[in-house]
Amino acid sequence: MRAPCATPHMIGAREPLMHRLVPALIQQMGDAYPELNRARALIVETLKLEETRFKQTLERGLRLLEDEVGHLGEGQPLAGDVAFKL
Repeated sequence: MRAPCATPHMIGAREPLMHRLVPALIQQMGDAYPELNRARALIVETLKLEETRFKQTLERGLRLLEDEVGHLGEGQPLAGDVAFKL
C-alpha cells in the first residue's frame, strides 16, 4: 500500500509554495515545451492564485467539518446535507 502524499496544508505551509517549483519544471521540461518559459509569469501567478483559493476552500471545509463532528453523538453519522456541502 502506498503512503499518502503530503500536501502543503499537511506540512503546515501558510503561504502558497507550489509556484516555487516552476523554475525546476521549466528546467526539466522547457526543451520539450518551450511555451513553459514563455508563459512563466502567467504560470507562477496562476499557481499562486489557485493555491490561495484552494487553501481558503479547504479551511472553510475543515471548520465546517469540525463544527459538525463536534455536535455528533457516538456512532452518529454525518448528515447528508453537511456531507454535500463538504
